Amino acid sequence: MVDAAEWLLARRAEAAGQHGVFDRAQASDVGLGEQQITRRVAAGRFLEEQPGVYRFAGTPRTRALRRRAATLGTERLVAISHREAASVHRLERAAGETLEITVAGSGLLERWDVTVHRSRALCADDVMVIDGVPVTTGERTVIDVARLHEPMERVALVDDAVGAGVAVRSRLHERARALAGGRRGVGTVVAVTAPSADGEVRSWLERTARQRLGQSRLPAPAWNVPIHRGGQLLGVIDAFWEAVPLGLDLDGLRFHRTPEQRRADARRDRRMLVDAGIPILRADYYDVVHRWPELLGQLRRALRRADLA
Repeated sequence: MVDAAEWLLARRAEAAGQHGVFDRAQASDVGLGEQQITRRVAAGRFLEEQPGVYRFAGTPRTRALRRRAATLGTERLVAISHREAASVHRLERAAGETLEITVAGSGLLERWDVTVHRSRALCADDVMVIDGVPVTTGERTVIDVARLHEPMERVALVDDAVGAGVAVRSRLHERARALAGGRRGVGTVVAVTAPSADGEVRSWLERTARQRLGQSRLPAPAWNVPIHRGGQLLGVIDAFWEAVPLGLDLDGLRFHRTPEQRRADARRDRRMLVDAGIPILRADYYDVVHRWPELLGQLRRALRRADLA
């Protein structure tokens, strides 16, 4: 039988979006002392989810409940973080299965089946609430998981986060600069979010494309080829197979490509096709890093038509 204190506790937990969990301080606020909690645990009415954090019997043990339970029971600033925060933000390339939290300060925080990170640099601006659960912001999440990836994957992660609106480029750059000291991989985040970063980003992409094309057994293209017609420079093609002819242009990060830039690229591609007879195939980071077999297939079919592959 649910008494008035339990009913009030349940309503407050529901109003706070706590997914059916509560801590000792919240139970105390409605008049439930340690002995009363202990009796309810013994009777199976409360189930201890984390030290000092409980769920009501019959409440489904969802991932959201586990996240909220992991962040209750302490007065310190705490948030779902790292790969678990990437899952919340739907940054699939950085998502993981282990429940992870970050707690402000250096003291220990006991948690069961949870990876606990401690950070003196965690501040209120690094935390947001999603579905009732405190989670590190997209910017802080990208910074936290950068060390887990190789440079090209870090670039793609930044592209995902900014392109999807999970992180704001200027805020990500500012926070990454503040946290870069001694953190592996954060320098890459700083570099690719800088206002002047597009040329450097494209060079990384070009190096990767060159390496992969070199391993593909396709004929080698010429790189960074200026195309002139009638004494006028139409543009520079990143990779050019003159015998086809075929051009491959490598686009920088999605968030660098504004609608105006895309329209300018489309006009340039039309000039290349109409004035020089060169069709242009465009590829971005996702194509080169994650859809390489599909991109390679497109190139191979085009070159085969010219008996070059």
